[in-house]
Amino acid sequence: MKKKGRASKKIERKTVVHFVHGTWPYGPHRRSSPVNKTAWFEDGSEVRKSIENKVEGDVAYTSFSWSGKNSFKAREKAVLELKKHFIEIKSKYPKSKHIFVSHSHGGTICTDFLKFNNQKDLKAVVCLSTPFAYLMKPWGGNDSHGTIFSVALTSVAIAVFYYFFGLNLLEQYNAIIVGICTFLISILLSTALHFGTNSTRALYTGYGIQDPPPILIIRATRDEAALITGFVQSINQLAKSAFEATEGYNDGIFLRVASYACFIIFGYYLVLTIFEKAVLDELGTFSELLLFAVFGPASAGALYLTSYSIVALSTGLTSFPLWFHHTVEVDAAPLETPVALKSYSDLEGLTRSSLRHGIYDMPEVQADIASVINAVVRKKKPKFLTNYQARK
Repeated sequence: MKKKGRASKKIERKTVVHFVHGTWPYGPHRRSSPVNKTAWFEDGSEVRKSIENKVEGDVAYTSFSWSGKNSFKAREKAVLELKKHFIEIKSKYPKSKHIFVSHSHGGTICTDFLKFNNQKDLKAVVCLSTPFAYLMKPWGGNDSHGTIFSVALTSVAIAVFYYFFGLNLLEQYNAIIVGICTFLISILLSTALHFGTNSTRALYTGYGIQDPPPILIIRATRDEAALITGFVQSINQLAKSAFEATEGYNDGIFLRVASYACFIIFGYYLVLTIFEKAVLDELGTFSELLLFAVFGPASAGALYLTSYSIVALSTGLTSFPLWFHHTVEVDAAPLETPVALKSYSDLEGLTRSSLRHGIYDMPEVQADIASVINAVVRKKKPKFLTNYQARK
């Protein structure tokens, strides 16, 4: 714990600033700062020195450390650890005001802390380049992800089986019999996957924060991590939209059949786009048509599974059974929660190449953080006070 700031006679209550790091604060393979190098959130870092020198009043600084692992479970555990940390600091300063300054998934931890521990003494939360990841509730709403995931995985599994054994089966048995067996196996496997992996518990389910303190989000345009995640989410939604094309037109069995048909047609389009005339020239027999019917849906399924896998793993959803019934979403702000957002586009001169992980090195961002702290110290509503000016 460190005290810093220029004295002010108007201050009656101490203000405590908690720095919360994000995923892999020292890098993916380190558990502490290297020699002669201090992480941004640690006492003595250039970032903290810059912020502290701009702050007035009776202010104490502390940092909250957690595992930094990229997983929902690690962040869920960190929320409980943050609660314990917060209680300890409050016991040391019973009448203090508090501010969270977080980075990356540290912002996720701070805002999830607010969902269950909304503290009146917490006056502001600053989130630097936070990807707010959350999961849809199991069986929530009309989301069809579980069904699509089962269909996609089944389609890919059958295609792999046909790739190695399909031609031999077609040579030994009637193509119609093989087709019927394939259809029945797909239905049984899809149903088993869908219900066998059902979970009644969702981690970090999406809902808003009740009566939150001011939440101030600072982001950078062209943030590589955000761009990649958004691109993959768009591909995933494209495949999902093909399945949901008939949604709202009818109910019951017709809707399901029509949905499967749209998903399969989307797969056919992918196959024809990739192989074009070469595929059409080979469709001379019913057996070859059956193979095409197998690899068509598998193409759409592979696209859905691949895009979902990238989003899930990049946000830390590593438990495979949870994939069947949880839609992963990544947003620029917490769901249904009022926030103030500021975005920077001029990031020249940063000490790190990554836009997300270098944003706290920006002097303008450090001034933003200091302005929020000063506002809380002066009993004013926190807001961004710095104006953007292009570097010359």
